[in-house]
Amino acid sequence: MRIAITGGIAEGKSTVLASLQELGKRTASADVFAREVFVQDDVQALLAAATGLPLPILPAELRGALTSDAGLRRRVNAIMHPLIHQKLSTSEADFIEVPLLFEACIFGMFGQVWVVTCGEVEQRKRLAARLGEGPHIDALIASQMATRAKIAFSDRVVRTNDAPETVSRVLSEAVIALFSA
Repeated sequence: MRIAITGGIAEGKSTVLASLQELGKRTASADVFAREVFVQDDVQALLAAATGLPLPILPAELRGALTSDAGLRRRVNAIMHPLIHQKLSTSEADFIEVPLLFEACIFGMFGQVWVVTCGEVEQRKRLAARLGEGPHIDALIASQMATRAKIAFSDRVVRTNDAPETVSRVLSEAVIALFSA
């Protein structure tokens, strides 16, 4: 069974994925696939045509352009998502981190969906530590479906604002229950 790991930005998805890998599970990340797709020459050319940004397009430049233009976000997604989807489809991982699982409407590819959350206060704190304070934090959070809405469609919720050993124990118990059934 393939399980999607999703949640909002800075909520601990990568940490959960690393813990699952430590438990011996095969893992993959749509973010890694997206970075691989992003640097392809043909994709860079299509993105430059869609955005008007000069080549090579840097992730920070594209991120800045996307926060202010929903239409541009849709055009960029139309370029990137089919290629990322192809990589997701062929991955043999047990657990795949897919931040935009619901936004991209690909939850049907997975047998289960686990939503990772740390709560809004902790999420903002983590984002500020990662990117600095400012209105860009609100824009990044607003650009994704709210985590509380994702939870309604999940098979399991993993809370990463607990102590790391608690998160590891919860994941270990979930993996044992899932793969020994």
